[in-house]
Amino acid sequence: MNEYLSFKKFITPTFIQVIFWLGVAGIVIMTLLSFAGSLSYAPGVAILTLLIGLPLMLIFWRVYCEIMLVMFRILGELQEMNSKGTFK
Repeated sequence: MNEYLSFKKFITPTFIQVIFWLGVAGIVIMTLLSFAGSLSYAPGVAILTLLIGLPLMLIFWRVYCEIMLVMFRILGELQEMNSKGTFK
C-alpha cells in the first residue's frame, strides 16, 4: 500500500486495460448506431463504415492503448535500472 501512496507503483496500467475495453464497447455501439442511422439514406456508406471503419477504429484504439502501456513499461524499466545503480 505504501508503494501506491508514494507513487512508486502505478495503478494506471490496470486502468488502461479497463479503459480499452470500455472504448471497444463504445466504438462498436457508436458504429452500429451510425450504421443503423445511415442505412436508410446511404446504404453504401453504412456498409463501408461497418466493414472498413469499425476494424480500423478498433486497430487504432488498440495501438493508442498499447503506446500508453509502453510508456509505463519504459518508466518501470528505468526505475529498476536506477534502483540497481546501473542508470546514474
